[in-house]
Amino acid sequence: MKAIVQSYNKDTGKAVLQTCISFKDLKNIARFTARRKSSLNPYSSETESNDDYQRMLNEGHVREIVNYISNSIKGIRSSHELEIFPTSMLIAFSYEFGQDCCNKLEPDIDNIINIELPNNEDHCYVVDGQHRLMAMIKCHEKATPSEKVLLEDYKFNCTILLNYDLWEQAKVFADVNFKQKKVNKSLYYDIYGSLPPENDSDYWQNAIFIAHSLVECLNKDDDSPLYNNIKMLGTGNGVISQAFLVEAILRHIQSPRGIWYINSNYPVSDSQLNCMKLEIFEFLKTVKKNFNSIWENENYIIRKTTGLGALLRLMGHLHNEIKLKEHIDFDEEFFTKAYTEHIEPYISKLAKEAGDIFDKNGQFGSTGGQGNEVGLYKKMLLVLFPNEK
Repeated sequence: MKAIVQSYNKDTGKAVLQTCISFKDLKNIARFTARRKSSLNPYSSETESNDDYQRMLNEGHVREIVNYISNSIKGIRSSHELEIFPTSMLIAFSYEFGQDCCNKLEPDIDNIINIELPNNEDHCYVVDGQHRLMAMIKCHEKATPSEKVLLEDYKFNCTILLNYDLWEQAKVFADVNFKQKKVNKSLYYDIYGSLPPENDSDYWQNAIFIAHSLVECLNKDDDSPLYNNIKMLGTGNGVISQAFLVEAILRHIQSPRGIWYINSNYPVSDSQLNCMKLEIFEFLKTVKKNFNSIWENENYIIRKTTGLGALLRLMGHLHNEIKLKEHIDFDEEFFTKAYTEHIEPYISKLAKEAGDIFDKNGQFGSTGGQGNEVGLYKKMLLVLFPNEK
């Protein structure tokens, strides 16, 4: 098979090729994958393999493409007349197979090479285009004999990644989907948050790693007030999405005014990470204790995006209030033994004087969005600090 060498870096051994692959060949070698929810506590020493990065196939989207293909092949006599997928599919050959290909790269004067396809699905991953390929497979299953020939001969435009490991493929997938078209944000954060940065100066990725770790712990630790209540990967029976919580926590990490602001010049210590975990756990446990009668009541928004978003903003304000008022150094011992005593009076006062502010039919319960979240946060500040402007 001939392919155009779009780029080739001799130092890294990575190459990007452009070619056309028939559906007949591609369906036999392409591997379908889907990222799944991790079952482990991020703070445990156990490990598990979760290298896949693709989102779960959306059956509704597949059906739409199936209908589109079925309508497109009507009256067509040659696969050359089919114009169903003009944009490229993005595929990657396995690291081992890719290395072997790169070792044999000898492009001619026009940057064209001959390349062999892998002989099984262990070496060919669909980075972007799973829905298109699955729709073609479903169409092929139901097609007439003449239509099967048309579909088998159809050639997909393909961009091939050679010598990219799974992490690098995941980064390409996230960049393509998150920056160019709408995709489940929880999947994006799960991908970027699953591995720590390669170097400590990668501040943005480091912040996502920390926020994602805290969210995973909130969902998996049975001591958490949000235990099994977070929609990891944006799906499931949880009450709040993984993406929303990651972004709410990032506000405290990335902003210079954030209570957990990370200076990009220094790595975060285990002690700092544990302090973050202890603070958010103890804060939410105190909220749950004082609002226990409505915590799991669906008629209240206390565990919805507006309510939790406002509460996590309040956590930051109380952090600064205690620090300025009491001149306390925040460490693991403080969060373990004394933090709850300091914030209990504030949360108790809020519950007694404004317990109805989380009512779904109240002022802030109509819709989500940052407007209501900020409004609810300001309302709580007014209750707790009436003399502050």
